[in-house]
Amino acid sequence: MRIAADKIHDGKKFLPPHSVICINETGCIEAVEFHEQATAVDVYYEGIICPGFVNAHCHLELSHLKQVVPKHTGLVTFLSSVSLQRAHSTLEQRKLAMQVAHDFLIAKGTVAIGDISNNDDSLSLKQQSPIAIHTFIECLGFAAPFAEARFQYSTAIEATFKKSNLSCSITPHAPYSFSKELLTLINEHQQGATLSIHNQECAAENDLYLFKEGDMLRLYETLQTNTDHFQASGKSSLATYAPWIDPSHPLLLVHNTFSTKEDIEIIKARFNKAFWCVCPNANLYIENTLPPIALLQSMGVPICIGTDSLASNDQLDICSELNVLLEHCSVHLEDVLQWATWNGANALSMQNHLGCIAEKYTPGLLLLKEKDRQITFVKRII
Repeated sequence: MRIAADKIHDGKKFLPPHSVICINETGCIEAVEFHEQATAVDVYYEGIICPGFVNAHCHLELSHLKQVVPKHTGLVTFLSSVSLQRAHSTLEQRKLAMQVAHDFLIAKGTVAIGDISNNDDSLSLKQQSPIAIHTFIECLGFAAPFAEARFQYSTAIEATFKKSNLSCSITPHAPYSFSKELLTLINEHQQGATLSIHNQECAAENDLYLFKEGDMLRLYETLQTNTDHFQASGKSSLATYAPWIDPSHPLLLVHNTFSTKEDIEIIKARFNKAFWCVCPNANLYIENTLPPIALLQSMGVPICIGTDSLASNDQLDICSELNVLLEHCSVHLEDVLQWATWNGANALSMQNHLGCIAEKYTPGLLLLKEKDRQITFVKRII
């Protein structure tokens, strides 16, 4: 079947006018051709065709917390609320909420997810999902003496996912929740695996590493976490922990709301592959601010898109994330569509079959409408 549209974005750029996608009944792209004659096309769509969306950062596990945590509380209050609220539910309630969120993702054009898990609640859902999912098994432990025990807990979760042949890897959570000792264990466990790190989501994270002061200490008091072992480095959080990670690891740095030019330069100098994932709706929900998109673009680093969780977002809709960026930032539609497709696929190591309209790819095809710098998802074509 030959498909054409007003515009076609192949995941990297808009194709020239009169481009035609040749696709078979399985959804595999057979060729991308150029035909000036309309008779060479079987179906013509009004709007924009692009590959299926890749949600590079999601927390399906937290779907039962939708509209539970108030907006604009700041990260420390948000984390405290999530920690207290997430246990007040049954497994059945959590699974139902995850299923609803998962089905919404599909309905809104998502074909792949980088999903954060702290347990195996999402296992049965992922066994049946048509979405390509890589599970980042999140390992937390700020107190260095407990690093080994926390790591062993995560390896047990990893074994459960691998037993079901599900793509997964262990990853640290955030600089305020891991120690150098814990990161070293993760580092050595899976050399070359992508690490997904919540990075510089709030100013308090940097205050902790610079001065051992600020609002993050309130979180440790709430969680009854001993901080006697911790000493401020006098550097930003990222500048402190980056040397602890073997550069063979690709990085997926998430949020980056308070990252600076100096931080970005550190990552560019040390790592060959690092992606900067932004979750604008979650940043507005929690801190009521946005990441430095113009800075990231000026530094030439690859950006990808996530939704975070329903604890920090009203909906898991990639179009909504792009619309926030289009409304508040000086970005182009061509660029943000690349972030939501090709860059996301690369960040999750799925670039060999998703994120691009090219021969032998099975990216899924979406139809979008664009008006006044806002995107509307219409439907999934394939």
